[in-house]
Amino acid sequence: MFPRWLRLTASIVAFVLLAAALFVFVPLYRSLPDRGGRLVIPGLSAIAALQRDGEGTVRVQAGNRRDAAKLLGFAHAQDRFFQMDLLRRTAAGELAELLGPAALPMDRHHRRLQLRSVARTALEKLPEPQRELVESYALGVSLGLTELESPPFEYQLLRTQPARWTAEDSFLVVATLALTLQRTDGEPELSRNVVRDLFAPGTADFLLSSADDFQAALDDTRLEPPPLPVAPELAAPSAAATTGASRPPAALASAARAASDLGSHLFAAWAEQLRPASETTAGSNAFAIHGRRGNRAVALLANDPHLALALPNLWYRATLVWHTNPRHFRQVEGLTLPGLPNLIIGSNGAMAWGFTNAGIDTADLVVLETDPANPQRYRTPDGWRDLETRTESIAVRDAAPEAFSFETTIWGPVLGPDHRGRRLALHWAMAKPSAYDLQLSELETTNSARAALAFAKGAGLPQLNIVVADKEGNIGWTVAGRLPHRLGLDGTTPTSWADGTARWDGWLPREKHPQVFNPTSGRLWSANNRMVGGADLALLGDGGYQLGARACQLRDRLAALENFTPAALLELQLDVRGLYLERWQQLLLATLDSAATAADPGRAELRRLAENWGGQAAPDSAGYRLVRDFRAAVLRQIDALVFDRCRLALPTFDSSALPLDRIAFALASQQPAAWHPQGAAGWRALLLTAADTTVATAGGPAKLAQHTLGKANRLSMQHPLSRAFPALGVFLDMPADALPGDPLVVRAQSPSFGASARLIVQPGAEENGILQMPGGQSGHPLSPFYSDGHKAWVKGEPTPLQPGKVEDHMVFAPPAE
Repeated sequence: MFPRWLRLTASIVAFVLLAAALFVFVPLYRSLPDRGGRLVIPGLSAIAALQRDGEGTVRVQAGNRRDAAKLLGFAHAQDRFFQMDLLRRTAAGELAELLGPAALPMDRHHRRLQLRSVARTALEKLPEPQRELVESYALGVSLGLTELESPPFEYQLLRTQPARWTAEDSFLVVATLALTLQRTDGEPELSRNVVRDLFAPGTADFLLSSADDFQAALDDTRLEPPPLPVAPELAAPSAAATTGASRPPAALASAARAASDLGSHLFAAWAEQLRPASETTAGSNAFAIHGRRGNRAVALLANDPHLALALPNLWYRATLVWHTNPRHFRQVEGLTLPGLPNLIIGSNGAMAWGFTNAGIDTADLVVLETDPANPQRYRTPDGWRDLETRTESIAVRDAAPEAFSFETTIWGPVLGPDHRGRRLALHWAMAKPSAYDLQLSELETTNSARAALAFAKGAGLPQLNIVVADKEGNIGWTVAGRLPHRLGLDGTTPTSWADGTARWDGWLPREKHPQVFNPTSGRLWSANNRMVGGADLALLGDGGYQLGARACQLRDRLAALENFTPAALLELQLDVRGLYLERWQQLLLATLDSAATAADPGRAELRRLAENWGGQAAPDSAGYRLVRDFRAAVLRQIDALVFDRCRLALPTFDSSALPLDRIAFALASQQPAAWHPQGAAGWRALLLTAADTTVATAGGPAKLAQHTLGKANRLSMQHPLSRAFPALGVFLDMPADALPGDPLVVRAQSPSFGASARLIVQPGAEENGILQMPGGQSGHPLSPFYSDGHKAWVKGEPTPLQPGKVEDHMVFAPPAE
């Protein structure tokens, strides 16, 4: 028998734990979404329904498209409102109000862009049908939020209340998507300009050319890389003059660092999802094929947008059905984005569409010609103007509001100075109200691929590659969104616009958008690579295209494809062959010759594993990971060797948008003596150092065989709250599965980055379509739909595009007359 005091202590502890559990569980439970019943909605045209299948996929049935938007807004708010709130607040520069002082650096940067004002103006200028659609959606969001028994659980933990959703907030969601895909910190122009200033033209051309060694443009153009100069010739001192103390512009990266310093785990998790794209965080694929089955033309579309992986997932699966007249209805299905009323990626029964990041140049840096007698004045085509100072009040949770002042111009906010001390202004396409509308919703009722391309060219959305296919067997590609129409400049480096000869002349006319329709190959592909060349490339510019290796793999696999089925395209999406590493594997083997390995067991074991590497990004492969580590070590050393002088001129110099793979392999394989301080011998030492670093990173010779890819590629898909409360990770986060893939193969994958969805569909045969998604529909950890479907995504198993058997049914009715 236990002593009385021990029994009493145990009882008290149990009571405290029970009370704490009830304190947490009850509010969490009360914030779960409605899954059944009947609700009256003002303004509804007819009785409507919101259904969910066993995995939480939503099916909306409504009398018209506006009613469908109301119900979609209702579902989004109940399942994902906190996510929607973060999306709108990010672009508006209002995160600190919810998350505290750690978000201030990001808020300050985004307040300069004035995107709340841009969204409001865009809403005011919307055509009436589009305005009615987004306002109906906002009404549904508000209703969904108020129908919860208690606010979403995140607000309870933060001890605050959610702010009302407005129609303009939907455009802020679009703006946040643009901020995630595009740079607004002056890169890559700032860094490219340093290279131009510090190196002679021939050397700068070699370092900056958009050409890479893997090219798969749709128009078959090939950019020939400039030859490797015998020596890295520097520019004359006058051209390379620098201030030596340039101030870096505000940027998202600095915001993430500040978050870490201030200990704001919530903000750090969110900022990580918004980090600028790089070689390890970019990798969307979209492709289409057309051919014949018997006497019938068919086309299939596949799209796997790769993004930062977090909980909840960015996308929300939905099928929307609405009547176009009493006898006919329209049905669309695929992926929606919480915060927006329309289908983003999917099919309407006659035509299907998907997107990838275009990587084109959507922003320019304007050099301000200031008045020597008054630095607050700058020259414009209409004469001198004063810099405008604006002051914004930024609300901060648990702190006093901050008065934030910044300078702006007729072209945009002031960012500078650059490495020469020149003041710069940012001119960004998505900071214009005319860059936003809801024309993308036209795709929901467009039956042909050709018409879809025409609508996409004028749609108000971030500039993206769009690939389309229709049930008549047609396929096509273009760049969607509104594109800058540059005159007098190419946008690659900062330029003065003072005399009006360099400027944007509005938007590029739709007829000038590059387009490919029904290519003779019957194949289209897009993988964040350069898509066109020549005059079309000059119109689009280069905002940081990704290495073309993935695109080459897609092109070649599609050319050999004979089986036109969704299953065959899913297999292609899951391709983990590391073709881009083949030449690096050969370089490693050449480096580890008999002289290098004779007295070094680590190098000998590294060579053995590299010889048998398998060539595939498989979780159990040590050889693959070691070859990849060797490449990364060589790139780091050559990056420092070539570009550290640039970092002395500009501390924030960013080489990520430069063709480092081409530069590094050319130098490492040709080994020009004049490029290394120790001459030809220095190159062998550099490569052996990279090999030794690879061995040391693995833990030494004895551990090389256990240094598998799966140990580095374990899924880290977390809910933001598990950062703040790590003990909750076991309940909130997805399992840390070892995943196949690599950021530069078709199945682009790293621990916290990968396919946010995999869609495959033949228009007109949606019942055979495939749609996978990591995580689940709901952002609520107590929901049965929090992780449904995730295991299929991990294993690459096909799951149906269309919803399954109805499990929950909710009816919405107009007020009784």
